[in-house]
Amino acid sequence: MLAQLYQVDVGEGVPVPTTAELGDLLDEGSIEEPASGKASIARQIQNEIILRLETGKSFSDFLLLGWVYQFWRENQRRPTVGEIAELMGLSRPAFYRRHTAQALNKAYLNVAGEIKRDLSAPDGLDQVQRANLNAKKPGFAALHRDLYSDD
Repeated sequence: MLAQLYQVDVGEGVPVPTTAELGDLLDEGSIEEPASGKASIARQIQNEIILRLETGKSFSDFLLLGWVYQFWRENQRRPTVGEIAELMGLSRPAFYRRHTAQALNKAYLNVAGEIKRDLSAPDGLDQVQRANLNAKKPGFAALHRDLYSDD
């Protein structure tokens, strides 16, 4: 999640000190507590990780998000379950025992900001143009109606 925040690869370091380093740096006076921006968000992410460690909660959603982010960063497309399972070192059945397709969709939405990409239609029309062409249009009889029939 920190890599996604700073838009770097998962293996690269992020330009924010870890929570363990932060205490020493604050005591030395070499940095100030982040007021806002990315450093503040990074601190919240680190605090959530520490909270999960203390309470024994699962990190599986964080790991899935990280793998989906890394795949999207390298390939710029939606990953398949098989591709993410391979990156995680799991078989497809093992992946489905730990995660759902909805969790993968949610992770992809968080990473890319989209659920799926609509492929262009063979006729070159988008959904609105196709709906407009298929809309019911008045026939010839509608042109020859008597507008003043109640006179």
